[in-house]
Amino acid sequence: MGCASSTFSPEEEAQMMQSRTIDKRLQLELDQKRKEASINVLLLGPGESGKSTILKQMKIIYKVGFSHEELQFFRATLIENVFQCVQTVVDAMERLQIPYD
Repeated sequence: MGCASSTFSPEEEAQMMQSRTIDKRLQLELDQKRKEASINVLLLGPGESGKSTILKQMKIIYKVGFSHEELQFFRATLIENVFQCVQTVVDAMERLQIPYD
């Protein structure tokens, strides 16, 4: 039971081969349609003009999402930005002699 390898008749082999050929054609057609549907966009602009922000928003809007590595990078960047903002506020409070009440 189940130990012997199953053999197919020549007719079944031909049908399986035909099925594989059809599957390959369908996959090629699907790949071609995806390629035709894709749009390439070139974002140009000076530094800090929002090019990366546009890309991130597109990923969120179209639910592509971010990879684990991208999320870790963004997390580190976000934490760094929070610390810089807090440091700026603390420096300004000291310079303006505002108490930390």
